[in-house]
Amino acid sequence: QITNWTDIGESVTVSGQVKYPGSYGFRDGEHRSSVLRRAGGLLPTAYAAGAVLIRDQVKTLEQNSRDELIRQIETSAAAARLSPGLSASGSPGALQVIKEQQQQVISDLQSHPPTGRMVIHISADIDSWANTAADIELHRDDVLTVPKQPGFVLVTGQVYNATALAFTPGRTAEWYLKHAGGTNSTA
Repeated sequence: QITNWTDIGESVTVSGQVKYPGSYGFRDGEHRSSVLRRAGGLLPTAYAAGAVLIRDQVKTLEQNSRDELIRQIETSAAAARLSPGLSASGSPGALQVIKEQQQQVISDLQSHPPTGRMVIHISADIDSWANTAADIELHRDDVLTVPKQPGFVLVTGQVYNATALAFTPGRTAEWYLKHAGGTNSTA
């Protein structure tokens, strides 16, 4: 019998601001740079800093980690309710507040499914990061998405008027903060 005769190959999906988006086959050991080159490279409208790599293996690890965290919260909550020192010294209202907070945390964790998103660092100049640590090896069913350059700057946080402002080349962070009403006293 011929080894791997049923193996029809693996593929990765490249979408967004690349010249030829689509599904690309790859060989074991192949890296992102080679697939991006075959996809024609990034378009001038690409926002390389916003590129996202979704990997099923990472999604599985995130889900396992989240499940373990939920189990730990539930276990610590049960232990706290059974603790004689806490139940004797704490009022029933305080215990109820703690229980509600724990339930809220668990609910928040369960309502946000894992994404499988990996942090990646690329630039439009593929040669500058090809064959470096940033040029990670591809896995089956990876999805690489390169978004379009945003035309705005989002100013949020401790400012008087959180808003999105049209991007203006050459403007500093201070200029954008000023146009968002400036920073407040807790900034």
